[in-house]
Formats: sequence, C-alpha cells, structure tokens
Amino acid sequence: LLRLENSVGKENTVNAVSVAARSDDGRPTVILCYPLIPSRRTNVGFEPFPTLFWMSHDEIRASITDLEYKGLIQKFRERLLEDRKAFLQMEEAHRRYAASRWNVLVDNHQDLVISQGWQSKLRDSGVG
Repeated sequence: LLRLENSVGKENTVNAVSVAARSDDGRPTVILCYPLIPSRRTNVGFEPFPTLFWMSHDEIRASITDLEYKGLIQKFRERLLEDRKAFLQMEEAHRRYAASRWNVLVDNHQDLVISQGWQSKLRDSGVG
C-alpha cells in the first residue's frame, strides 16, 4: 500500500480495490477503483466515483496528458464521426466499461446508487 500511496497519492488510495496493471519493474500503473468514495457531502456517506481505472504511473500519465494537450482526443472524435465501425466499437467499449464498473459494486451499494439517482453516472455511462 505504501508503494501505491507514493505512486497515486494517499487521497486516491481510499477506494483502491486492486492493482490492475504493473510496469515491467513492478510499479502499479493502473489501479482498479471502487465506484463509491466516502463523503461528508451527502447524507448517505458516499458519493459516486465514476473512474474505474486510475492511471497511477507518473511518466505514463504525463505522456497521456501531453497527447490530450496536443489534440489527440479531438482527432479520435473526428475519426469516430467518419468511421461507423469505429463508432460502434467505441459504443460497445463504453457499455462494457459501464457494466464492469456496475459489477464491482456490492449489491447493497447498487441499491444505494439507484436510490440516490446516481445510476446514470455509474451504471448507464461509459468513460467520460
């Protein structure tokens, strides 16, 4: 856990479920996160945390940020608009991601999510 805290920051380990991927040298690169985090801002003690996979490797995260800054996300959006097959594949990937996130929740937390009206964030949508 200490190695994980050094990699992602202590505040981001509160809902860490497991290490989903590691670098060649064993450092955590991706963390599987629980879709709810403790919160004092709600009357139920939790709030949604829609990010299922948290990039925890500093160098990889910096590279991704650089690609986003250079407009790669917009290029992907344009490709999806031009390529129907790619668009359908992305939609399916979003559905799988949402299903995976929903299935990580224990049953009583699924009920809590529905009772709070958070299912659009945690069950019905994919990656932001």
